[in-house]
Parts: sequence; C-alpha cells; structure tokens
Amino acid sequence: MGSVLFKLLTVAAGGALVASTTDARSLVDGIVAGGKVVITCNDLEIARTVVRAQREYDGVWPSDLGAVLHKQVGGRKDPDKDRWGTSLRLAGVPKAPHLLSCGPDGKCGTDDDLKVWLEQVPAGEKEASLSDALQTQLLDRLGVKLSDLH
Repeated sequence: MGSVLFKLLTVAAGGALVASTTDARSLVDGIVAGGKVVITCNDLEIARTVVRAQREYDGVWPSDLGAVLHKQVGGRKDPDKDRWGTSLRLAGVPKAPHLLSCGPDGKCGTDDDLKVWLEQVPAGEKEASLSDALQTQLLDRLGVKLSDLH
C-alpha cells in the first residue's frame, strides 16, 4: 500500500504543478473530499469501539447511538455525525449489526456509503477501510487506474 500511496501522491503533486488553476483547484477539492472519507472511516472505527464496549457492558446493542457517542467520545462537537453532517446509523441489528455513514451524497443505500461491521463481516459484504478510501478517492479524482501504477 505504501508504494501505491507514494505513487498516487507523486502523480497528484506532479499534476498540480502542471495543471491550470482550475484543474489544480479541482485536484485540491478532490483531496479534501478524500480526506473527509478517510476521517469518516476513522470516526466509524472509534464509534465501533464505543458501541461494542457499550454492548458488552449493557448486554444489548444501544437503542440511541447518538446518546452513547456523545457520552463516550470527547473532542468533537457531533461525534454521532459523519463529516458531511449526516447522522451515523446503527443498522442490521440483531443479525448483521453495522455502523453506517451515508457518505458524501448524504443518501443511504448508494455506492458511496461507508460501513463498519460490529461482528463478523457477512459473506459478499465490504467494510470501509482508511487505505481503500484514500486510494479510491485519489484515483477517482486523478482519473488514474490502479493498474496504471503497477
């Protein structure tokens, strides 16, 4: 992953140097948007730890995710919201519990949703990861295919 990330950043830096002002601004906007995805993935990881601990303590999944996160997570004004201002959701209880961010478009059930599983990841499902999020956002913004970097 490190090698691919270095190549991505090299391509991004090189592209920004030779691009027009509009293109450079678009590139910066893309990197900022990618940053929100990465930070939201991190927020979901923190929320997963809190929710699992709360379940262990209470014996049941929390009924009010917002209240649990506000009580247990310090340092953020709204720990129950993703970086686009949409409330995080506890879904799939009890069979396949997971935490969900509706992603940049703010609509759940679309391709940009981010989720982390609270128990085993069900077959055929994908979990949000920091490295995947960063890599995907940068590649999409740069119009580069991962196969082009190998």
